[in-house]
Amino acid sequence: MKMALDYAVLAQYGGIHTKPSSESVRDISLLELIRPEYGKPWLEIYQHHLQAETTGVAAVYVMHTVRGLLAAAHYMISRCGTYVDLSLTNLSIQMLLSDTGAPQLSFVLHKTEECKLVNHGDAAERRQMLEQFYVKTLGPIIEGLAAAGRVPILALWKQLPGVLIYYVDLFKGGLTCGEQDLAEYLRVDLESVQGFSSDVFNLRKNPFDVEPVYIENPLNAEEPFRMKDACCEFYRVSDGKNRKCFTCPRMTAEERNARAEEMRGTVTISQ
Repeated sequence: MKMALDYAVLAQYGGIHTKPSSESVRDISLLELIRPEYGKPWLEIYQHHLQAETTGVAAVYVMHTVRGLLAAAHYMISRCGTYVDLSLTNLSIQMLLSDTGAPQLSFVLHKTEECKLVNHGDAAERRQMLEQFYVKTLGPIIEGLAAAGRVPILALWKQLPGVLIYYVDLFKGGLTCGEQDLAEYLRVDLESVQGFSSDVFNLRKNPFDVEPVYIENPLNAEEPFRMKDACCEFYRVSDGKNRKCFTCPRMTAEERNARAEEMRGTVTISQ
């Protein structure tokens, strides 16, 4: 069962647009981004607008946009069986500034020619397509950002496992009763990624092969929170106000207990 691509979904969840914005203050192609002589100066511009402590923090923050490519790949391959080219040669990143000056990143797709899987129901074909995306698109982006920001490659990959599970559940939830085979494709393909060889990531271990850690939800004990696999560095940008996320693995037990009390409304903490 193949479904037509919905470009509104690509824009909403992938941050992927088919036309560039005239308001972009700094574009960069993905081929340039992965080269330090181009990627590092661009990252420094992003760091400046983000008001991040370091270029390493900025590199991690770019992953908040890169995860959109992850969502798009699984949406197209697993759910639709129809895809557009997400290679480095067909994408650019544009940087827009909000009214407050905060940078907002998104992708621009240069060519929108659509292709279809030979057999959408063939798990091996879908796995091959996804592996190609991880190796040829995601991997070089992450390695380029790591080099430009001088951060460990693993710290960037770890931004994605929980996000992938979120998007798979999101796309499954939007299916009708007559589309349950697509839900199975999404589930199977998630497990395929979790079972990829570590060679796909140029790491010792597959970063998606992780055992989730759950912590108490102060507002609903029956729905625990999943701890993030790595810090998103929110507390190290101007908007973060030096406050870690409740699910941050860097948060100490004392910090988390204090935040839990704050969330319950039993104490007041000045901002």
